[in-house]
Amino acid sequence: MAEENNPVRQALAKVLRDGEVEAVIMHRKTRVPEEVVEAAVEGLPVHLVGDEREANLAEQKPDFEIRTADDVTDEVLEIVKGIVEGWYDEGPIDWENVWDRVEKARLDDGRGIDMGEDLDSPAIRKIKKEVRAWRRLG
Repeated sequence: MAEENNPVRQALAKVLRDGEVEAVIMHRKTRVPEEVVEAAVEGLPVHLVGDEREANLAEQKPDFEIRTADDVTDEVLEIVKGIVEGWYDEGPIDWENVWDRVEKARLDDGRGIDMGEDLDSPAIRKIKKEVRAWRRLG
């Protein structure tokens, strides 16, 4: 009965029911078998993260440095778009917070992201321009 009243479980059930979720990210420390999660989320992709995998990826590849406009890939733009849509869907954008969140993300190949220190770099200007265009289109 307590689980039915848990607001986190209620919110999760709602987004799963409403189709607002495209994938599930599960940390290995949950110790829930992947098959159980896949069954619970009805065919959505399940991505495992955690300890060994993250440590190995970090050791293998240096961070991807984004300094020039040419460094801004579609994958990086999708990461930024997800952050902006999730945190700043309406109203002003706190760009420093966005860059901090981008730098915590990982690319598909496991590399981290390094946005650099210059908040007015050609790369940052290109990303801001793309985000403004997305927002105009709605």
